Amino acid sequence: MSLKILWITSDFPLSLNANRNLYLWHPLEALQKIGVESIVLNTQTWKPFFTKSIDLEQFPVEIKNVRYLSIPRHYMRSFSNFSYIKTIVPVIKKLHQLHQFDIIHAHGEICGLAAVNASKKLNIPAVVTIHGIDMCPRAWKSNSGKMFRKMLGEANKIIYVGEPLQKHFSNIMKNNQHSCVIHNGFQLPTGSMTKKSFEKNKSIRIISVSNLHEGKGIDLTIQALALLKNQGIENWSYTIIGDGDQKKYLEKLVNQLRLDNQVIFKGNCPHDKVYANLEKSDIFCLPSYREAFGIAYVEAMAHGLLTIGVKGQGAQAFIRDYKTGFLVRPQDINNLKMVLQVIITQCDNMREIASAGKEYVLSHFTWEKHAEKLLSAYHGKSVI
Repeated sequence: MSLKILWITSDFPLSLNANRNLYLWHPLEALQKIGVESIVLNTQTWKPFFTKSIDLEQFPVEIKNVRYLSIPRHYMRSFSNFSYIKTIVPVIKKLHQLHQFDIIHAHGEICGLAAVNASKKLNIPAVVTIHGIDMCPRAWKSNSGKMFRKMLGEANKIIYVGEPLQKHFSNIMKNNQHSCVIHNGFQLPTGSMTKKSFEKNKSIRIISVSNLHEGKGIDLTIQALALLKNQGIENWSYTIIGDGDQKKYLEKLVNQLRLDNQVIFKGNCPHDKVYANLEKSDIFCLPSYREAFGIAYVEAMAHGLLTIGVKGQGAQAFIRDYKTGFLVRPQDINNLKMVLQVIITQCDNMREIASAGKEYVLSHFTWEKHAEKLLSAYHGKSVI
């Protein structure tokens, strides 16, 4: 008899070509291929003028959408948590009556609140995956913080997508022994991929793909490239894919440093367009110093790009410095400049490093590998 899972999330992608949140669909798709049945419960805050909805026809899985009342910007977070539990737990009970789930798998802290609450009432194991750190201080203060800690302690299994996350929550929780790390996967590129040349004096195409938020390090890359230009190293271009609250600041920074002719802002792009841009690039540079894992890195490495991440962050799970890519010190512009200078001016073994990175992620970080590890976690002694 196949395993039945209730998959609870608040961020399910709107379509198969969405530019974000596909990491919540691809694991399900991979689990389906190995015989796991699933129902998606997509929970979202109520908004008076909400217009976007999931294209249900694109996803070969049953999806139920439910809205709950929440106070914006994390004010009165305890109220929002209470509202979530009161709204979502009855829905979980009704879905269980219809489908008889073996496991409830929630993604994120707030989804975990309802999952663990319902698991006790229904006597079903609850697994909670933590994808990142909520940077809002109100989330972990007073009653809200107590609720989250209690939930994480009572879940049958906690899954972190990266070692930095596990380390962070080990400092928050008294008991983290029922946790494990399962790295995210990535969607395999389709079609043939050209090998990167890394020839001296060739114009090197650098790219980043991320939300344009503080902590992603896009500003550090811009400043490091400006230092290179001041040294007379100008055979490069930099494409920035993504959008966010730092976009205007970054555009102003580019203008101030007189890099307008070499830095291109492309905004958000559909997933296939992201892959098309990766195919045309040589270096993926994202010195993010707040990164639990970073699917964008492994996608770039799979395309054969020489990839730069940050020491002590999620990228360290798959980048071995000077072997499968490069790691720089967090928030260190001079160190980043030095690494970029080495790549651009000393091209002798760059192709070998990029090829080693590609081979490594293709062997270890596909969604199929991720699904196998999930299945193993589901059958662990603390779950079923």
